[in-house]
Amino acid sequence: MRHKGKTMDEIEGRDRGKRKGVSIDERLKDNPILRARIESIIEIAENEDGSIEKADDAEQRAIEELRKLGSELLHAWAERQQQRKSDEQQQGETPGRPKAFWCGSRNDMSRNCTYKMAV
Repeated sequence: MRHKGKTMDEIEGRDRGKRKGVSIDERLKDNPILRARIESIIEIAENEDGSIEKADDAEQRAIEELRKLGSELLHAWAERQQQRKSDEQQQGETPGRPKAFWCGSRNDMSRNCTYKMAV
């Protein structure tokens, strides 16, 4: 969506990083479950078969689909996070990420604890 020549990402100050310039259609090809749920939401809006006669019914169905979308989105996110963490562990620790080293017991919070940057 454009607003006075700017994209929503520019307006909101977001950077899509690696996926910048990739259409939403192409991104949804990589996420078939999310694509199916979004198509279901669009079908509610279009109501081509006329099965939804009341606004309350349309709202209820939309809410149900959005809840399912949220659940599926979080599931997909968790799988990606798990894969990312697994990849990081296989490659060693991520450079530049601080790693805390314990000293003493859990109750001993002395100032002798040191932190080391992972290499």
